Amino acid sequence: MAAAFWRRRPWPVVEQVRPVLVLGAVAVVSVAMLSRAPRAPASAELLPPAVTPEVDADVALRTWLQGGGLQRMQAVVTEVHFYYAAVEAGELNLIVTACERSAAAVEAALPTPPPEREFHRHWSAALDATSAGALGCLLALPHEADPDVARQSTEDFNRAASAFLAAFTLITG
Repeated sequence: MAAAFWRRRPWPVVEQVRPVLVLGAVAVVSVAMLSRAPRAPASAELLPPAVTPEVDADVALRTWLQGGGLQRMQAVVTEVHFYYAAVEAGELNLIVTACERSAAAVEAALPTPPPEREFHRHWSAALDATSAGALGCLLALPHEADPDVARQSTEDFNRAASAFLAAFTLITG
């Protein structure tokens, strides 16, 4: 009886083939239509050419100075002058303190460099020289009791003072 059941189908064969044929025909027509559809141009062709905004260097520098740049610059210059006063006094503890304060002022000034190129060049030279002077001072002086060891640091601080003077000349005219 089971063999007879499988030989005799309860549904007609034509109805079973028709949905497959219809789905196949729809798929073929869809693929044919999509392959002939007009293509959109590349997205790069639709975009306007990139325009680099022009920044007025004087306005950018003025904004930097008014936004705290001048205060950071003056803080480092003040610490360099404090170093000169300590060296003139000849007191080792004051010289070491001045070097520590100079290094701290440089660290505070580093995260926000000025935007204008020429000014930035002087600013970087001044901070590099101040940092070198402070580092040399901190490495040498605590181990030696002679304030004359500060000679190289003084030369670095002199370079820093010259670079700061050049930077101030740029902003004051």
